[in-house]
Amino acid sequence: MTQRAITALARVIDPELRLPITELGMVGELVETGGSITATIKLTITGCPAAQSIERDVQKALEGVYEQVTVQMTTMNPAERDALKVK
Repeated sequence: MTQRAITALARVIDPELRLPITELGMVGELVETGGSITATIKLTITGCPAAQSIERDVQKALEGVYEQVTVQMTTMNPAERDALKVK
């Protein structure tokens, strides 16, 4: 993963869990090409009430670092959710 993206995403706080998405295992694949990035963000559940807020905050954080930003939203698999519950 690219450190520039991780640093930017560490400022995005999950509004329900009140921790950075980087600490919650919500950052999936990051594909950086020059001044562009595609970031996959994994929500805890389908229909997550904070989805729009998180997507907007991710977009804003990455736009401060990259010229072109694409955010793809998905959901965690059961093993990823279980790991989050342990935290």
